[in-house]
Amino acid sequence: MKKNTVKKSVMATVLATSLFSSTGVGFANSSLQDMVDQARKDMKEASYAYVVPAQKGKITTSKELYPALNTAKESYQKAKAAIEKSKAKNKKALLADLEDLYNERITKGVVPYIDAYNYATEYINPIMGAIEKAEAAKDSAEVEKQLQKLSDQLKARSAIMYRFTGKAPRDLLLAKFKTPADKKHAQLVAAKPNEGGTIKAPALYNSNPDQLTVTQVARYDSGQGETGTEILAYDEKLKKAFVTNGAVGGFDILSFADVKSGEFTQVDSAKRVVIEDYGIEGVKNITSIASHPTEDLITIAAYAEKTDPGYIIFATKDGKFVKSVQVGALPDMVTFSPDGKKAVVANEGEPNKDTTVDPEGTISVIDVASFEETTLTFTEDMLDDKVRMSYQGKGSSYLAQLEPEYVTVSPDSKTAYVTLQENNAVATVDLVNNKIVSVKGLGVLDHSVAGNEMDANKDDKAIGIHKAPILTWHMPDAMDTFVVDGKTYIITPNEGDSRDYVDDGGYTEVAELADIELPIKLDASKYEGYTQAELDKFDLSTLKGYKVTTENGLNAEGTAYEAIYGYGGRSFSIFDAETLEQVYDSGSEFERIIAEKTPKYFNTNSDEIKVDSRSDDKGPEPETAVVGEIDGTTYGFIALERYSGIMVYDLTDVKEPKFVTLISSRDFSEDVAGDVSPEGLQFIPADKSPTGKALLAATHEVSGTVAVYEFGGKAKEEADFELSIIHTNDTHAAIENAPKRATIINDVRKEKPNALLLDAGDVFQGTLYFTEYQGEADLALMNYMGYDAMTLGNHEFDLGKQAEGHQALADFVKNAKFPIVTANVDFSKDEKLAGLHKETIAPNAAPGNIYDGTIVEVDGEKVGIFGLTTETTAGSSSPDKVTFEDYIKEAEKAVASLEAQGVDKIVAISHLGYDNPVEKNDLLLAANVDGIDVIVGGHSHTTLKEAAIVDKDENGAKKDPTVIVQTGSSSANVGTLDVQFDENGVIISHANKLIAIGEQKADPEAEAILAPFKIGISAVQNQETGGVAVNALVNPRTGDPGNQGESVRNSETALGNLVADSMLAQGKLVSPNATIALQNGGGVRGPVDQGPITMGDVLTVLSFNNGLYSVDLTGAELKQVIEGGVSVVPTESGSFLHVAGLKIEFDSSKPAGKRVVSIQAADKDGKFAPVEDTKTYTVITNSYIAGGPDFASAAADGRATDIGISDWESFAAYLKTAGEVDPKIEGRIVNIAK
Repeated sequence: MKKNTVKKSVMATVLATSLFSSTGVGFANSSLQDMVDQARKDMKEASYAYVVPAQKGKITTSKELYPALNTAKESYQKAKAAIEKSKAKNKKALLADLEDLYNERITKGVVPYIDAYNYATEYINPIMGAIEKAEAAKDSAEVEKQLQKLSDQLKARSAIMYRFTGKAPRDLLLAKFKTPADKKHAQLVAAKPNEGGTIKAPALYNSNPDQLTVTQVARYDSGQGETGTEILAYDEKLKKAFVTNGAVGGFDILSFADVKSGEFTQVDSAKRVVIEDYGIEGVKNITSIASHPTEDLITIAAYAEKTDPGYIIFATKDGKFVKSVQVGALPDMVTFSPDGKKAVVANEGEPNKDTTVDPEGTISVIDVASFEETTLTFTEDMLDDKVRMSYQGKGSSYLAQLEPEYVTVSPDSKTAYVTLQENNAVATVDLVNNKIVSVKGLGVLDHSVAGNEMDANKDDKAIGIHKAPILTWHMPDAMDTFVVDGKTYIITPNEGDSRDYVDDGGYTEVAELADIELPIKLDASKYEGYTQAELDKFDLSTLKGYKVTTENGLNAEGTAYEAIYGYGGRSFSIFDAETLEQVYDSGSEFERIIAEKTPKYFNTNSDEIKVDSRSDDKGPEPETAVVGEIDGTTYGFIALERYSGIMVYDLTDVKEPKFVTLISSRDFSEDVAGDVSPEGLQFIPADKSPTGKALLAATHEVSGTVAVYEFGGKAKEEADFELSIIHTNDTHAAIENAPKRATIINDVRKEKPNALLLDAGDVFQGTLYFTEYQGEADLALMNYMGYDAMTLGNHEFDLGKQAEGHQALADFVKNAKFPIVTANVDFSKDEKLAGLHKETIAPNAAPGNIYDGTIVEVDGEKVGIFGLTTETTAGSSSPDKVTFEDYIKEAEKAVASLEAQGVDKIVAISHLGYDNPVEKNDLLLAANVDGIDVIVGGHSHTTLKEAAIVDKDENGAKKDPTVIVQTGSSSANVGTLDVQFDENGVIISHANKLIAIGEQKADPEAEAILAPFKIGISAVQNQETGGVAVNALVNPRTGDPGNQGESVRNSETALGNLVADSMLAQGKLVSPNATIALQNGGGVRGPVDQGPITMGDVLTVLSFNNGLYSVDLTGAELKQVIEGGVSVVPTESGSFLHVAGLKIEFDSSKPAGKRVVSIQAADKDGKFAPVEDTKTYTVITNSYIAGGPDFASAAADGRATDIGISDWESFAAYLKTAGEVDPKIEGRIVNIAK
């Protein structure tokens, strides 16, 4: 007969023991003791309420657990209050004991268990149910929607299911809720094949694919986000990887067995182990992991509180506990010696938060056979005079400042090398005799020396790699050893780190240069690259934000700083392992390479894409370095933590390593996407790899992912090159659509991260946004979207004749985070723009300037870009002193310059128009100028759904193809173009697409950028004028879908008539003799919807803010003006005139200048009569027309008068008086050729 008792688990027994064992605390009276005993009992019962049922396979619901929790809380509060009121002498001890029990059982047990249960049932379960329902209904869109929700939940919050004590209940919750969710997630992700029928690999950037072929063959996503993956160890026999997961306080076991060469595999976790389940009291933080080279053994570095002794835990490669060994405070790294006989541990010994406790750093050596630990301590005589010290005389002992960080062991297992990062030193350890041999400082990098330049200024928001009076400590983190020609070397990533605990109320040595209190009197003897005179003149304000140490650089008296010291060399170094003498340092190469290859992401951060944002700190921040051999060549791999990329160098010659390539699987279209912030690297040689080729596994801390890259050796030279372009044109301040435009651009970049983003001009004019902000709002959004280049359209010059001239354009150029390119514009006589124009084609042209063109590098290939602006700007805009040169001649010069610089892939950004027969255009450009591969066009507002191909020259002879694209206007579409080039730089295929903006979702960040501008115009925009449109008033263009050729620029329109009528009516108030009004069609910018007409409508229709003039013209002069307006009809022209007080007939089939058949003008009573050549007529028109050549004589003779009102003010005043308006097409200007 079985006894009706519950067999308690080890966990339950531990709970009971900790709650009822003697505490050694005495009580003042029995009543107080009873209350405390009751509190302990209730806490025990609350813990049992979810732990004991779990031993029987039952999950306790939160509803079932709340009563026990509430009782425990109430008993705890009563007991606590009673102790506080008592007169017990040991009151503090009583309270501490009670609080420890409550923290252990309730705060860390019951409460987080309830949180985990509620999370699973209220978030995971409903999503799983919704997926099941959607799958049954075969609703793929809903499945996709719920999959995204599931992905977000698993990544952002599922760590909560690991954060309570009790292995049995945790395993039950995971098995019931999380494991099925993980499986469903993996199933749905795997069911999303790409065109090739396999799971799609993430986009991988490889700057020089011709030097080394790299593919991403595997990826693991921990689902935990930041700290979900940090350190990886690999077992070559089992093809397993062990990855620390700081988010859950454990590690994941992955299988690489199914990873195949050349294919992409999404790797899942085979098992997750939580450190707390090993039962070492309080220990649940993991820092490092290593795999034994031959035995079934892994070792894990873990700790409870960082100032207490930590533990090295040994386990099987299936995660089963074997043994724990106590070591020094904060074991930060553990590794096995190559022969497997010893485990070596760097015990960092960091201080507590407020730096009141600072344990000494030590090194532990553990004999693997016996698990016996030997602690190696430092003595001052081990240290040479280059070891960096800080925090001296402020409460920390000299030796306590030593903080061992990372361990690498020589290939012969006889020597370990340990970085002391904050001390800028490396300790050499004799593993044969278990003793520290020496601690040697690594010296500094002098950034005043040629080759060591740096960008230390983020405030300029631009790339500026210059020499500077800065000395940086190398301060390496995760280093590696390697052997060349029988000699051992150490490769170090010079990351930099400080002793900085100010956020927790402790000590800091960090300050921005501008915040240093003592004077800075730089001494030239500290720098190789400066004379004293140069230092005395140096502008330290350019370094004001640079982060320095206050502990180093003081003069002997301690009264001033004679040198500036910073953290991390931003480089990698090679040291002779025996002497620790530096053999090589890469200096400024990392920053220069990034500036050349990916300038948009120069010194960006790991959690925010923002160019130059890390220049005042540690730049790209090299974090870890490993060495491996590929096809007989020794390579060094250096991970850049902030940039999120890996530099690859050929180390054949250790004194002169050669840069090979830069790789990254970060998705730069979002702040945190793809694989972000590489923390650990594990090289897997080809003979130990599951694919048979060399692999590099990179853990990425911020994204919580592992990327596995396969290296195939040097690439084949004959590989074709594909260039992707995203393009826009003639957006005309239509920035209400910009957040949707941003969504399209971000989506395309996710697939094609190296796509160029180009704009073909006419950002200015068109809506109230330009009227109010003159390009500032457009530029803020373009900068956010990350444009690579833009050319200038004619409307960029519209403000040239205003009082401030081209100030708005100059501000636009200076604040652009991309270069402006135009090769046929002369700015030399304009004082606002002349200084911004660099009359050259420059590689990686700097933002904030105008160039003829630029050269950018895409996937290791040079791509040339130059711009062209229509010469008709002189007549269609107000360029004032800016002049325009022949587009064909200047294009030929630009192509020749690019080809001379080795460029055979050339893109022209053109604001010429596609096929305008009157103006020079893109078709003519392609036919007449050889060497242009792509024309990204604008100006004509042509919607090219299919790209145009020009493959014949001006004489009809066969030529290499030129692809022409254009998107329409007003931000209606975003264009994409993919062109493939052969090895000779000739296009062999292309694909283009127009993506309509209308149905896109708005990008939230772009909306946030737009918001303040939107608020700023909303009051004006929504104010009603008093006018009401009885019917909608269209503003047609020939490029509009379904248009039969009618346009505001070639035909009479109702809206044009309304504008002209308003000009005449308001003009008569000042000039009573006026009987005629003229409005150019190019100045009518937008339609008016049916209903109340707002100020926003007015300013959209008349967005140029032109003044009105009264001009006296003879009949002959008036006829000449009218002839000019109809000279190119039916071709669109902005000079086509809308009229009031005139009736005009013309014949477009006749030659220009002889088209007008008849003109009748109204008198003051409204009666029409033929225009007489010698009679004078008073005409109201806008300042743009009045400033044109046809009015020059009138202006010179004093016959033109500014009537003191703008065109839009006149229109608004007219509408207020008119009330309802219903203009019609009345035959005011008729083309009889129709």
